[in-house]
Amino acid sequence: AILSHGLWQRRFASDPSIIGKTMLLDGKKYDIVGVAGREFTFPVGAEIWLPLALKPEEQTIRADRYLMPLLRLKSGVSLTDVRAEMSIIEGRISKQFPQTDANWSVKVLPLGVFVSGEQANEYCLLLIGAVVFVMLIACANVANLLLARAASRHKEIAVRQAVGAGRGRIVRQLLTESVLLALFGAVLGLFLGLIGIGLLRNYMPPEVEKYLPMWKHVRLESDVFWYTVAVALFAGIISGLAPAFQTSRSDIHDALKEGGRGNSEGRDRQRLRTVFIVSEVALALILLVGAGLMSKGVRTLLVVNKNLEPQSILTMHVSLPESKYKTDQQRAAFFDQALQKLDTVPGVHTALVATEIPYGDQEVDNVVTIQGRPARPGEYRNANIENVNPDYFHTLHIPLRAGRLLQQSDSFDRPPVAV
Repeated sequence: AILSHGLWQRRFASDPSIIGKTMLLDGKKYDIVGVAGREFTFPVGAEIWLPLALKPEEQTIRADRYLMPLLRLKSGVSLTDVRAEMSIIEGRISKQFPQTDANWSVKVLPLGVFVSGEQANEYCLLLIGAVVFVMLIACANVANLLLARAASRHKEIAVRQAVGAGRGRIVRQLLTESVLLALFGAVLGLFLGLIGIGLLRNYMPPEVEKYLPMWKHVRLESDVFWYTVAVALFAGIISGLAPAFQTSRSDIHDALKEGGRGNSEGRDRQRLRTVFIVSEVALALILLVGAGLMSKGVRTLLVVNKNLEPQSILTMHVSLPESKYKTDQQRAAFFDQALQKLDTVPGVHTALVATEIPYGDQEVDNVVTIQGRPARPGEYRNANIENVNPDYFHTLHIPLRAGRLLQQSDSFDRPPVAV
């Protein structure tokens, strides 16, 4: 067996002489031959690795699909090439074994997509969209402030123009000031980002962290730095462009008069500020509507089953060693005895046993076919399967729509039933 770095630290006190020692696992002795590096956390949550030693009869069973192939691509081989080749292999196997493989297909994914989920990119795009809206609101706000500040520098700009500064030079000066302001904001943002990542890494709840592979290795990389600089330059230019052009085209003679400021120029500046304000309000409204819809969606997820009452349910995971409990009857007898004892514990209303808790992470997928309703060619029907005792539905307040629920008489010697 090979231990994960975390398990080696927690359960074996970082024992430097652990290699060569034995450990009991499922009632059998295993030699510890290695400890994985701290940075290796795949598969997510794996803590012990054992050799994959399939028996000859297991190698011939085509219906078992619990193994995942991982491929390391050669240099120059693209994901498209692999998908095309696997599609050819898939078609050949489907014809060779129509009974077990006709309704199955191959799906090739990059490891990052497989680990984080295929929807991760969609969530990232959604978040980036929200950030873009916030940035545009900030740009409009800064542009408005720069326009107001430019009004107080009216005479200064006019004097510069009077002594020979061209309009292009004035625009460049004002844009430089705007870009420097944006770069200062970028530096502040990177600093806050470093602090935020540090706080998240140190205070991430363990029950959440186990679903976030490589979380401890999240950091601000050079790509993020250059991206932030590029965004800051872009934001500085677009927020300073309008005020720069508006200020640089002022009338010198009118500006140099004592208290002089042209009515036409004042109206133009006022119109521009109004455009910025309207843009800010419009963007903020869109952002608020989107945030409200997302909050409503999250709330719907949280109250999807009001009757479940998770706050009154205590769960625990029990794994029986196969070397001691070899048959289904032995395992059933153990849980029957455990439930009888749990029912006598003060404060326990009911006790049940199930292969998985609602919304858990150990779902088992099986192909389902219904008598008289055969699947169409290429159609794949599957369902998550749970084995439960009869108290399951009553304890979790699951209502019955039709038929009957499970009963104590549904035992090994009776025809199998399903709800």
